Amino acid sequence: MRIDLLRHGECIDEAFLRGRRTDTPLSKKGLGQMRKRLITRRYERVVSSPMLRCMEFAEQWAESHNLRVETLDALAERDWGAWDGLSLESVRQRWPGELEAYLADPFGVTPPEAEPLVDFRKRVLSAMAKVASGGGQRVLVVTHGGVMKLWGQHVLGMPDRHLFNMGVEYAALMGCELIGDFIRLEQLEND
Repeated sequence: MRIDLLRHGECIDEAFLRGRRTDTPLSKKGLGQMRKRLITRRYERVVSSPMLRCMEFAEQWAESHNLRVETLDALAERDWGAWDGLSLESVRQRWPGELEAYLADPFGVTPPEAEPLVDFRKRVLSAMAKVASGGGQRVLVVTHGGVMKLWGQHVLGMPDRHLFNMGVEYAALMGCELIGDFIRLEQLEND
């Protein structure tokens, strides 16, 4: 089985943390980034986060390939609470102490009203187990950078302290080959 995870493209806003509370659409550039990434790829199944920045592309791509999109709420980005959708400068002005504490210890400190990292991780891993058990030999998952980082961390067995060393750009494509319990992770380039 092969699962490719595609991060959404550039959005129309400039949010510092764009999570579950911020349903921002893609920019034209963002939609183009995603199309370009999948130009020669084929899938049997398409699964998407419910967020507009993922669903917009997933529905267009699936329709053009005579597939339907399965929506999986657990593939949504982390809920960043009060910081969700704000610029870094707005967060810095309104919560300077909380931001400093979070940046110093992002694994021990949860932003105001945000989803705890442990809950986000549990949700993502449960979602990916559901995707893996849902059938299909080639599956496209349209999701978010945080989801992809947690999945990559899980597959590679990385400790938390290295989680933020992993960059996931707009329209990044991460491939996974699943053979029994073995998972091989790979960064995919444009074809």
